[in-house]
Amino acid sequence: MSGKCRVLFLYPNVGGARRIALGISILSSCLKKAGHEVDVFDGTFYKAKDLANELRVEIGVFQEADMSEVYTRVDKGDIRDGFLKKVRSYKPDIIALTLIQDDYFLSRRLLQGIKKVSNAFVVAGAHLPTAAPKLVLQGLDIDAVAVGEGEVAMVSLADAIAKGGDPYKTPNLCYLKDGELVRNAVAPLVSLEELEAHDYSIFDDEHLWRPFCGKKHRVGYVQLTRGCPFNCTFCSNGIFKDIYGDKGRVRSRSLDQFIREAAGLKERYGLHLMSFFDENFLGYPRLEELCEKWKASVDLPFMMQTRVETIEPKKLQILKRMGCITISVGIESGDEGFRRKMLNRRYSNETVVRAFRWLREAGIRTTANNIIGFPHENEEQIKRTVALNRECRPDSVKVAYFAPYIGSALHALCLKEGLIKDELIDCGALVFVCSLDFPAGHKQMLRHYFEHFQELVFSDPVAG
Repeated sequence: MSGKCRVLFLYPNVGGARRIALGISILSSCLKKAGHEVDVFDGTFYKAKDLANELRVEIGVFQEADMSEVYTRVDKGDIRDGFLKKVRSYKPDIIALTLIQDDYFLSRRLLQGIKKVSNAFVVAGAHLPTAAPKLVLQGLDIDAVAVGEGEVAMVSLADAIAKGGDPYKTPNLCYLKDGELVRNAVAPLVSLEELEAHDYSIFDDEHLWRPFCGKKHRVGYVQLTRGCPFNCTFCSNGIFKDIYGDKGRVRSRSLDQFIREAAGLKERYGLHLMSFFDENFLGYPRLEELCEKWKASVDLPFMMQTRVETIEPKKLQILKRMGCITISVGIESGDEGFRRKMLNRRYSNETVVRAFRWLREAGIRTTANNIIGFPHENEEQIKRTVALNRECRPDSVKVAYFAPYIGSALHALCLKEGLIKDELIDCGALVFVCSLDFPAGHKQMLRHYFEHFQELVFSDPVAG
């Protein structure tokens, strides 16, 4: 070979949301830095609309904006035909996908029989392959999965193939041999300071446009920290902690490097807003320094998410000065005992109400995130979730069905109790579908609260 590898990322994007996929964009920058070529097959535009936002508008928890002038791309025809056409024209040496559970069944259809079309080495990484490598290998027409973080593995794999080496010796890879799972050693965590800026260039410009508060904005996506120190039972992040131990819990990038990236993205792409993808933004210890450097070099308003336990007035004053315009905070369940016992979220309702009061006093817009349809949850507990939202008085709310993601403690519970019949559930975007095998009456009750959550929170008085 020429010494460089041609890598094609598969981005099925079942939900159709226009948004930069940070997992792909950081892998692209790493591969390009190592001298390889990168392209992406983007399934986003085979959907007529952003299905997630369309449903949020329908149930009243999202303010619609006119995106018709900027959302213009439509890829016609069958998505699989389009993918195979891309494979034939690009002739990749590697086909890679960062696989989340929502995208599994579409990915399976797209990759079916891929070896008849291409000799590319096909590899899947991210949460689902890390949590269930054998299941993914048995279900998809692929050669290997990469467990854990993917930067070292992807570059090592591309280097090996470019040099005519054995791709199966790549660190982090798992593959099947005579039906048995073979696990390679996992490489040490990459230093976040060694990473280049995220590569937006492989994505269509439409991914930078996003509706927010009834208007359209060009939004950039950045990440200062990686990981989460908490252990919620409905989250699958624990699988990375199992691999890396405490070293993989939370890491930060170089602050100066991060500021240079954000400033560069602002200038190159004409951004109006930034969205931080940090899972617990207010856990960052150098907030004052971040604020000063952000104001001096980036100076864009931004949105973020954090935990209620991290919210305090002094931090909010810094965020307001820095330009924070909205914060998403997870309430999840309003029943304090259920939340502690079943979700492992150990804060009081008083803490939640106080956090939202402080946010309101700081003049920062809020979104309260909620989940219904947990195993062992009843209607009275859902009513308490509505009541706590009403007491918190957020500016907006989001509601989702509980999704049994593989690798989470609650997924194992659902499987054990027969609430799901298979490890993988084929229901598209999981959080918009009740995927547990509840009785019909219970599902009907959940549907009522899902569809009417907005009016129940913001109406007066509360309807039943």
